[in-house]
Amino acid sequence: MRHGVVLDYETNLLDGTPSVEFYRPDFRATSCAFAWRKGGGIHTFYAVGESQIEKALRFFARRNAFFICHNIQFETGVTYHRFPGYESMFEVDTMRLVQNYDGGGKHLDDFHVRGELSVEEEFAWINGESSYETGLGLQASASRLLDKEHHSHKKKYHNLCIERGGKKHDLNLLTPDELKEYNIADVLVTLALYEKLTADFEKMGFDWTKDHFLYKSTAYQTMLAKSRGVLVDREQVKRHVEEKGQQIEEMQARFRERFRIEIRAIEATLLEREVSSYKSEAKRLEVAENPPRFNPRSTKQKAMLFVDLLGMEPKFFTKKGAPSFASKFSKQWGEGGDILKKQQTYMLEKKQGENLLGLSEWNGRYFPDIKACGTQTNRLAGGRNE
Repeated sequence: MRHGVVLDYETNLLDGTPSVEFYRPDFRATSCAFAWRKGGGIHTFYAVGESQIEKALRFFARRNAFFICHNIQFETGVTYHRFPGYESMFEVDTMRLVQNYDGGGKHLDDFHVRGELSVEEEFAWINGESSYETGLGLQASASRLLDKEHHSHKKKYHNLCIERGGKKHDLNLLTPDELKEYNIADVLVTLALYEKLTADFEKMGFDWTKDHFLYKSTAYQTMLAKSRGVLVDREQVKRHVEEKGQQIEEMQARFRERFRIEIRAIEATLLEREVSSYKSEAKRLEVAENPPRFNPRSTKQKAMLFVDLLGMEPKFFTKKGAPSFASKFSKQWGEGGDILKKQQTYMLEKKQGENLLGLSEWNGRYFPDIKACGTQTNRLAGGRNE
């Protein structure tokens, strides 16, 4: 009989920076925790450094074990790049099991997990006071599906990182013993999830392995796609950014020229308001020397222009009752609305180009984040995996 072993890597770059970019040549696995049940008890092993990790992988491979993890895309990605040959040992992703079980908990009422709650917990959920986290991340999943002993297992270590001047995922700020505790806590919670969910699925008569067969293939292919990346023509993108910048300037000039009389009146009103808000003569002179300019991104100033001065009557409003300047309602503002919509479109296109330049700066490639464990309808989703 094959034996399941939970695995979880901790990773960083050669300079010590925490990283999940497994495709980089300076990426390394710093440690790996393992957990498995044998003889009624739970056993753990903690490996430090890639040499020791590789020996542990070889040990379990010789015993015909299979690996369980939470987020198979990441764990197989690390293995593919740092320990090639062991990728096929990954057979179970508890993240996918959680998605099968309650869809991330965003609609807890729709799932049978609600029947697992105590009266106090159910009352807290109804009143919006529950501590349950939504999402497919390990800690969030545990908060909904496991006993309290497995709740918030990362919180202590994340708080330590913040106290030491970093962000919560800056695990390089932990001591070696703290990192060991953190890594082992992850595999123990993952093992608890695996045992609970597979036992519950068996009671339901749900064969999750058929879904997993297709899911694992998709997860592996998306991992390979991220590893390859997409080659970016950075020179073309730079030209795109420059072109959009020029178009934005043209739209701004066109708008100011079209409504120059009204804009002057608005700027005079803004100047009068700001000057009158100060008692200090020096401050008033300072404002007068640098008068406020009309801001086409300010909804209040656009309302002054279109509603107060031009007398236009809006048909669409925000939830708070103010005139809406959303691009989909731009036509209600006539020619001015069309100019602003074009400007917003150019600004968005420019920002997208700037972001692509930033994302491809390292080696001229863009490495897309695609979640195999995506939407409730089983479509892939963009964004960094949990």
